Amino acid sequence: MSALVAFNLDGLSLALPLDRVARAVRAVAATPLPQAPEIVCGVVNVQGRIVPVINLRKRFGLAERGEIREGYWADLVLFDPLRVRDVADFTAPQRAAEGIDGVWVNGVLSYRDGQANGARAGRFLARSGDLRGGFTAL
Repeated sequence: MSALVAFNLDGLSLALPLDRVARAVRAVAATPLPQAPEIVCGVVNVQGRIVPVINLRKRFGLAERGEIREGYWADLVLFDPLRVRDVADFTAPQRAAEGIDGVWVNGVLSYRDGQANGARAGRFLARSGDLRGGFTAL
């Protein structure tokens, strides 16, 4: 059994195999920037570099996404981090990865036990608004 790094992300308890983690950095709150575009949540200092924190849901105009809550659309993957591995090779390039127990697309089970079940709940994500505003300089 390998060592795991356990952490919480947005209320979820998660873990990764230690050999897959290059570095761990303590999460910090973003410092707000006055008069920044709406898509910019603020900035954080990551090892001496000031990095902007961007709200991708706002950036791409995707409503009712980005959270697991009633009335929102969610894509979820149920997996065992100790068993996930790529088993595809040149002779079988589309072989499903091991360790993925289920995939829900927009709340509909679409993959289970290594097989897609034919459910097609995904849809085109149309954006709202003009995306060019997200490309202006800060």
